[in-house]
Amino acid sequence: MKCEDICRLISEYLDDGLDLELRGIMREHINLCERCSALLKTMKETISFTRRMSETEKVPDAVINRVYCEIHIRYERRIKSETFAPPEASKYNKKKEKRR
Repeated sequence: MKCEDICRLISEYLDDGLDLELRGIMREHINLCERCSALLKTMKETISFTRRMSETEKVPDAVINRVYCEIHIRYERRIKSETFAPPEASKYNKKKEKRR
């Protein structure tokens, strides 16, 4: 499973809307992937915070949706920037060539 799949399915995962097999596959990926683990943690904290706030004060749906969208946008940007980043080996080779 890819990080993009996790990002797309994270809400269903949190809502227990996935079958056990897919949930298990996602759990394996999240356990191994620092980015997806951070995404899951952030989503859980956001949901928890929103629930606590709703007990004392109603958070407008627009704010909740904006927070979710912002998390999603930032996560997508991070994946794209890491996808197109040059491999570490090429940085090493450029430094080595400069020394010659």
